[in-house]
Amino acid sequence: MTTSKKKTTTASDISVPVTATPLQGELYDAHLDSMLRQFSIFMLRHPSMVLTFGYLLCSILGMLFSNRLFSLFDFNILPYLELSDFMLAALTHPWIILNVIGWLVFLVVLFAIDRYLRRHIRKYALWSEKYYNPVQFKRYNLIFVIIPLLFLYNAAKEESAKLAAAIKSGQQPKFHVSLIYPVQDTVNTLQFDQVQVIARTSSYLFIYVQQQVKVIPHANVAVIFPLTPLPFAGSESNVQPTPEASNSKADSTATEKVEALNAEVESGNNNAATNKKGGAI
Repeated sequence: MTTSKKKTTTASDISVPVTATPLQGELYDAHLDSMLRQFSIFMLRHPSMVLTFGYLLCSILGMLFSNRLFSLFDFNILPYLELSDFMLAALTHPWIILNVIGWLVFLVVLFAIDRYLRRHIRKYALWSEKYYNPVQFKRYNLIFVIIPLLFLYNAAKEESAKLAAAIKSGQQPKFHVSLIYPVQDTVNTLQFDQVQVIARTSSYLFIYVQQQVKVIPHANVAVIFPLTPLPFAGSESNVQPTPEASNSKADSTATEKVEALNAEVESGNNNAATNKKGGAI
């Protein structure tokens, strides 16, 4: 009589597939991709939000730029502004918007390079694990909100400082402004020469003349015209005439007018003498 031994299977005999534990950086990439996917779906369902976000961005940028610019002249601009003026300030200085867009593109490229290196270089992925733990996920989401605001402030600060320095040094185009009603200063003034325009809003014109900021309502402006040619990109010559050249040109013009007037008077006298002589005959 033979006894058969029943073979028992232990846990050590079962082959379990070994799966690699995903790195924290990979989990963060999946989390970020999920957020971007949800955001893109939301924007596709509500396309009007693109214009809303754009308007909000330009308004914040215009407010920061205007406030920073006039603070360099020790002038409080906020009481003179309306909501539409914030958008106008941003659109009249498009370089600020391009500056912000450039910084945002740089940030996106930086994150793309980081993801590429973590996927293709194992040592770099292991080294960067300390920056991608789950505790810091919420911090990174907050960074995505704060960094664009910092870019906005930095762009407004730099561009406003450049414009203020150019105005104070007299490098901006100059204008002649004639008013309808006089401005009460040390004397009643109806005209301003060598004026530099700081900004325009829907209701006011802000000019810099005699190292002072003056606010003029648009309804009080009779005429405004440039005294020097405005620099245009691609023009053959952007050289502005010197004061001596302008004065000599004005003198020659005045001389020509006087000579023409004298010629008219002399011609009139000759005609009168001829008529008198003919009458006497």
